[in-house]
Amino acid sequence: MLKIFIYIFLFPVICFSQSKKEKFYLFTKDGDPTTISSKAMFLMITQDRSDTEHVCLFYLMDGPLQRIETYKDAKLTIQHGKYIWYNEQGKLDSICSYKNGLIDTNSQYGKSTIFFLISRNNMTFENFMPPKFGKDDSDWSSFLSKTFNPDRIRGQYQTRLGESFVELDFRVNENGNLDDIIILKSLNWKFDLETVKTLYKSPKWIPAKNNNSNVNYRLRQKFSF
Repeated sequence: MLKIFIYIFLFPVICFSQSKKEKFYLFTKDGDPTTISSKAMFLMITQDRSDTEHVCLFYLMDGPLQRIETYKDAKLTIQHGKYIWYNEQGKLDSICSYKNGLIDTNSQYGKSTIFFLISRNNMTFENFMPPKFGKDDSDWSSFLSKTFNPDRIRGQYQTRLGESFVELDFRVNENGNLDDIIILKSLNWKFDLETVKTLYKSPKWIPAKNNNSNVNYRLRQKFSF
């Protein structure tokens, strides 16, 4: 299936685009490109996050995320970055990383260990302070309530899943910015993108400190629809 998708992607079959860096492609159940949404079973979203980070997200048209692939080049030939797989319920199943086309053998995480590994924070917990947004937790809740608007898309896109929420794992980096966002629980493409974009709109945090030095720290956030 991967070879079929990548082969087709090289041809001009763009169906719609939200920005120059984010493009959408539709495919039938046989992997053929189509511009008719009613005939599409699969959706591929490409994101050009930087000159050396090009991400492909593969969705069921009316369902959750299936997998994520990351490439170094715009032609999607050099595997470089995270590869993530999801189960039928849209929950993260396993993850690994590539570097210049070669798999990083130290990053092959199975579903039994993935949730521990991606949320692990290597701290001594001596003189440690977790990251902070604003004055207290209410400031983060206030930001989310003002920025995240589930009603805007809830009526437009329906889901057949019983659990109507998206869960994200993200990093507050040493500079206080949010990055390295990982979808732990997917709902469908529109809901997932809405939540990820909400986090990227976040103002800076006060980064975590360990022994008086700024450090990276991972957190999780659940968005209900």
